[in-house]
Amino acid sequence: MKTIILGRSGLPVKPLGIGTEHMNRLSIKELDHLLRYCVERGFDYFDLVTASKTYRPRYGKVLPAVRSRVKIAGHLSDRTRDVANSEILFHQILKDLQVEYLDVLFIQWVDQVEDYQRLVSNGLLDLLAKLRQQGKFGALGISGHKTEVAIPAAESGLFDIIMHPINMASSAIATPMRRGFTGEDDRSRLLSLCRQHDIGLIAMKPFMGGKLLKPGQPYSATPVQCLHYTLSQIGVSMALAGVSSPQQVDALAAYEASTTAERDFSAILQAQNLLDGMRGECVYCNHCLPCPSEIDIALINQMHDEAVQFGISPALHQRYGSATPSAQDCIACGDCEAACPFGVSVIDRMQETIALFA
Repeated sequence: MKTIILGRSGLPVKPLGIGTEHMNRLSIKELDHLLRYCVERGFDYFDLVTASKTYRPRYGKVLPAVRSRVKIAGHLSDRTRDVANSEILFHQILKDLQVEYLDVLFIQWVDQVEDYQRLVSNGLLDLLAKLRQQGKFGALGISGHKTEVAIPAAESGLFDIIMHPINMASSAIATPMRRGFTGEDDRSRLLSLCRQHDIGLIAMKPFMGGKLLKPGQPYSATPVQCLHYTLSQIGVSMALAGVSSPQQVDALAAYEASTTAERDFSAILQAQNLLDGMRGECVYCNHCLPCPSEIDIALINQMHDEAVQFGISPALHQRYGSATPSAQDCIACGDCEAACPFGVSVIDRMQETIALFA
């Protein structure tokens, strides 16, 4: 599994992370086995979201065996945001987990504007700055479910990482180029801000709590389709999925070797009656492949959209330059446009991309 850099945190991690909340009911022996199995399958980021003082020490019994090979994210779950309580909780987390350092520390469950305003003004961030300076944790993050909080957090410059739900469900569609859906402009703005400010955006709930995986529903999807949708969104750095068994770990690991056809999520979006709303907009589903010139059309379109929205950074220019074949290899055969379920003018976009990066 390839390694990415988690925004300005500088953390090298895999683009699929492991959520541990569903592991809480496992025995210590099962927990030890599952953590080791995750590492063996190539996963190196573990989000220890549990707020329970009962569960944390159990992780402390098994984490030392894999600690040198993984990044660990802990969560300050005191919703009062009391500074003194938060400091006690932080040190208790380190003690329970039997670690001296957290790679990421999240301020957890910030879903109300008033809550956000309180934590940025009551001295909590000063405490965290002190702990960070002491070498107790690396990157500072904030997690929540509401864009009205995530957007000011992204604008503030205070956080290296934001964790926010992004998935294929119609209530949480997050394609930056989409328009016309409730809340879509806010989600697009959040994604744009994270990319502009190099904030690591961790997309939680890629399966919408498993609802997207239920068979027999018009929106039923596979894990690979869900993961590909989430990771295809401009601005997303990592998809974080909870597991509780080796079989679920295997389902995540299958993403890396999955085919273009297996990743194609266009039919799911059509089943949600969203086709008309995204007419002419590329959603990076790769339904247009295969290309006779072997161009990764979704990748080129994604870089086109990023260039239009944010300008061409040196990093984007380098990514485009390393894409082979690229837009200039398009032979304008039209196969892609005939296959595209969203009516994207692919040939025109290839020409626009050539001009943008000329």
